[in-house]
Amino acid sequence: MKNPKTIAANILLSMISIGGAVFITNFVAERIGLGNPLLYRSDSLIGYRLAPNQEEKRRNNAIVTVNSEGFRIDPSSTASGTKSIVFVGDSVTYGGSYIDDKDLFSSIICRDYLNSACLNSGINSWGTLNMARFIKYFDLYSTQKVDRFILVVLPGDENRNLRSLSDTPYWDSKPVFPSAINEIISYLTWQYFYRSLRSGTPPYPKASPKIKSAQLKESWVNLFRYIGESKAKVNLIITPPKKWFENPQYHLEEISYYDKVVTDYATRFNSKSCNLYQLLHGNYSPSWYVDAVHLSESGHRSWAKVINECLQ
Repeated sequence: MKNPKTIAANILLSMISIGGAVFITNFVAERIGLGNPLLYRSDSLIGYRLAPNQEEKRRNNAIVTVNSEGFRIDPSSTASGTKSIVFVGDSVTYGGSYIDDKDLFSSIICRDYLNSACLNSGINSWGTLNMARFIKYFDLYSTQKVDRFILVVLPGDENRNLRSLSDTPYWDSKPVFPSAINEIISYLTWQYFYRSLRSGTPPYPKASPKIKSAQLKESWVNLFRYIGESKAKVNLIITPPKKWFENPQYHLEEISYYDKVVTDYATRFNSKSCNLYQLLHGNYSPSWYVDAVHLSESGHRSWAKVINECLQ
């Protein structure tokens, strides 16, 4: 039988080893930009937005800056103007926290092409109804004078309806120590484990073609209605997923559908609007994407160029 003192010493040594491993792992994860997630605030009208007054260094040493009104901005920009251009969209427009403020397509457009003040209200996981309500009720969220809104829609945003903060894995308060490990665990739990714990019917069954068609129609009808009621100048941009470039024939019907959407939108609102696929497919590069829909730095530069071409 082992000496009790030996057992206690082994337990203590194990606890110290585990504690040390946790501390080192957390330290390493913090060095690569984890543990300080951007915070969000729930909102009963538009779902949720970025919490104001944040500046964090995240992955790739990218700086994410959020001003006092909850907009992502490029604080290094010297572009000026009496009125701002406001980008509204989902995570593609937000750019992710691995892209520095200055390298977002919204920042590049305003700095290099338009020399205008720029506000980015791209919000992770927003649907078209979140976006449309935000444009209509913009004055409730900002005192800025707006020259125009640039609404950037990823195909599929229409299916999200009005997203709330509880529908997402995002944070509304800082994770406790070990913060970086907690951020990783939270992401993995939401992304992989939570859904796998459910039994029976999959949580997100595929919609029938008739339901999908009705959903798309309702989403665009509501978006058009809100924009019309806003009386604002809004350019509509469709940002293409990677699959459109890799297999255009297979997705031809979907591409044509969004061509028609931007044509109908431009006609109704007398507004320059584009499906970026039509401006990009001749020069496609896989380096534009970091995954199926989100952009790399070179992708943001390419989007900035063609969005400017569309607006001109």
